[in-house]
Amino acid sequence: MLRLSASVVFIGVLLSACGGSRDEPFNPSDPDDPEPTPVTVTTLFTGTEPFTLIEFEGKRLQVATELDDYYQMIDAYTDQPITTPDFSSGQVVLYDGGVVDDSLCAHKLILRRVDAQNIAEGVVEVTLEYENFQPQSDPECGDEVIEVRPFEFFYVHSRDELVFAERVQGVRSGSSGGNRNDDTDEDEDSEGSDADDPAGF
Repeated sequence: MLRLSASVVFIGVLLSACGGSRDEPFNPSDPDDPEPTPVTVTTLFTGTEPFTLIEFEGKRLQVATELDDYYQMIDAYTDQPITTPDFSSGQVVLYDGGVVDDSLCAHKLILRRVDAQNIAEGVVEVTLEYENFQPQSDPECGDEVIEVRPFEFFYVHSRDELVFAERVQGVRSGSSGGNRNDDTDEDEDSEGSDADDPAGF
């Protein structure tokens, strides 16, 4: 009888050590981090030829959190009147694609979509999705280079800290003469191609 009681006590200790007793029931569908929630992104201005000469040739992202920074950014890209954003409830992001060859015979990544979502307390992730444009083999393709500098200003409706992610949605091929095939191949991280998405940029 004494041996049986000792066994019961030992099993009770093991259950307690292994989580046999909980203050709250375990629920695997209730993670500690909240589910991401969408954040609205609004396009303010797009172009391919900045108003002033920009010596830096590469791609860049820049964030303006106040009006003075915004004016300094946008004055280099356009002299057109632009609606002033509300910096009390959001911030402006500049996407500068750098100098690229816009001919149909050149490979390029084309920005098609920008989304944002809250991923943690006080943090918004901005995702830039690109189309992977692959030129077809074409004997008519020569050495012609069409240099452009695609850029976009977009307004993120949040004052939280911004982090950025980039991904390629698919592949589109083109040939000289203006013909483009919209057949797309999904990459490993893609859920589908947004090349024809009317909400894309």
